[in-house]
Amino acid sequence: MLEKPSDPRTFGTFWYGGRLDALEQACAHSFIRHGYRLVLFSYKPIENAPDGVELRNAADLFPEELTKRFLLNGKPHLTPFSNLFRYKMIRDCGLVWTDLDVLMIKRLPDELPDDIVVREEQGGLNNAVLYIRSQHTLDKLIEQSMAVAGRNLVWGQTGPILLTQVVNELHEKIETTSHSVFYPIEHYDLFKIFLREFADECREKCRGAATIHLFNNILSKMGYWKNMAPPAGSFFHQKLEETGGLSFFRDIYPENVMVHMTENYRMRLSGQALGIKAVMAQLIPSIGRTWRHYHPAQNS
Repeated sequence: MLEKPSDPRTFGTFWYGGRLDALEQACAHSFIRHGYRLVLFSYKPIENAPDGVELRNAADLFPEELTKRFLLNGKPHLTPFSNLFRYKMIRDCGLVWTDLDVLMIKRLPDELPDDIVVREEQGGLNNAVLYIRSQHTLDKLIEQSMAVAGRNLVWGQTGPILLTQVVNELHEKIETTSHSVFYPIEHYDLFKIFLREFADECREKCRGAATIHLFNNILSKMGYWKNMAPPAGSFFHQKLEETGGLSFFRDIYPENVMVHMTENYRMRLSGQALGIKAVMAQLIPSIGRTWRHYHPAQNS
């Protein structure tokens, strides 16, 4: 068993691969910047981990072969394994889990419960930031996650779905925390952090928040390149500047490009773009090819 830190608010996370994108670097650095330790587990050396991040071998917790045993859409996928990894990391190492798409913008509030289990606005539990003291609960989460290895899973089956189910079933005394502390910007409003016109609204929503969850899956659907910083004047740009994260990015998105990117994403999300695409592809194949060229995220 790995040595547990004396500070119960030491954070831990996991990365599969050899390099971090600028966004992950900035998020990791934000915890260091606010005076917390951050332990980064990986199976390969991380070439560009920010200064102050402590690197550990993920094989001390699970063999790398296990990463290939969790399936989504019939193919190995890291997300279900990552959920299992965090439960074992919390239990064996006493670390607070954080996803690497979580940006710390303020130190944790003093009145925070010992457990960090965040209830989302819709009522479910999210595990992007997580700490559970109960070994019984963690054992159950690990056991039930391992039980579905090799099966074709649905999104969240070893994550928020399982966490909500186990916490509700066991009736352990686990005090949950409002989403406003850790996920003040909900997934449906994430686009607003990139746009100048919503900067004041985002600042107000994050007034009492310690972190922002950037929802990496949404960034991927947007087509956001994570080595480019958000436009100057946006709320996200401001927070990266305050936490010293801008230096990790190669360049800054022009404001007009970001406006079009978020508009296209919202149109696709509403289903309008999908319908247009289907009609155009049937009527005029060349227009269909043009659509695919300018909307690569729709065809990934």
